[in-house]
Order: sequence, then structure tokens, then C-alpha cells
Amino acid sequence: MKLNVSCILFIFLTCNYFAQKSGAGVEDIEGNIYKTVIIGKQEWMADNLKVTKYRNGQPIPFISDSTVWSQWNAGAYMYYKHDVKHGVLYNWSVINDLRKVCPVGFHVPTNAEWDTLAKNLGEQYRDWE
Repeated sequence: MKLNVSCILFIFLTCNYFAQKSGAGVEDIEGNIYKTVIIGKQEWMADNLKVTKYRNGQPIPFISDSTVWSQWNAGAYMYYKHDVKHGVLYNWSVINDLRKVCPVGFHVPTNAEWDTLAKNLGEQYRDWE
């Protein structure tokens, strides 16, 4: 499944709009606090992840050069549009790393979890592939 940034942003904005209740929230390894929302029986982070360390405290390398980023094979992050205010981008190696990037109790959603979210929001949100 391919999701572009605008699709992910739309999903999270939609989650905020349709959420029936706020979740408990969650804190990452660096002390960043994220709002969460309950949609159906799932709890979703309502804020974009911005951590620069894996869950075990080890740093994720920062890459500022787009050319280096496109050729980098190990875990790394960069800022969207090279500006911290636009958010953090993680490469697949970070997402797939056994050290985990998401806060305790959270993970990168599976296709099945995305489908469940879409069903809870209504069938019109299922066609993002």
C-alpha cells in the first residue's frame, strides 16, 4: 500500500474530526506528549511522531541532504521540506527496525488496521491505494 503525505495528513485530520472521544495520550522516549483519539475500538495518535531516538534511547541518524537521503540504506530521519515545522520523515529502515520508533503501546499500523479505521470512518475513506 502506498500512502502519500497528504493522504496521511487527511486521515489524521479526519480522525480528529470523527473521533468520538479523546484517548489517554502517550509520551515518547524524549518526553514529547502526543494526543490520541479513540475511533471504534482503536486508539490512534492524533499528532505526528517527532521523536529522534528509537524506543531504547539510541539516536536515529539525521540526514539533511536529499541526495544522501535517497541513497541511505540504514535508519535515518529528515525534516519534510527541510523545515522542522513541517514534521519528521522516517525512512523504511526506521519503521522496520526492531528497536521501534513509536511510543510504548503504539506501532506503525498494518493494512488491516488501516482498513478497520476506514470502515469506522465510512466506506468513502477506503480507496486510498
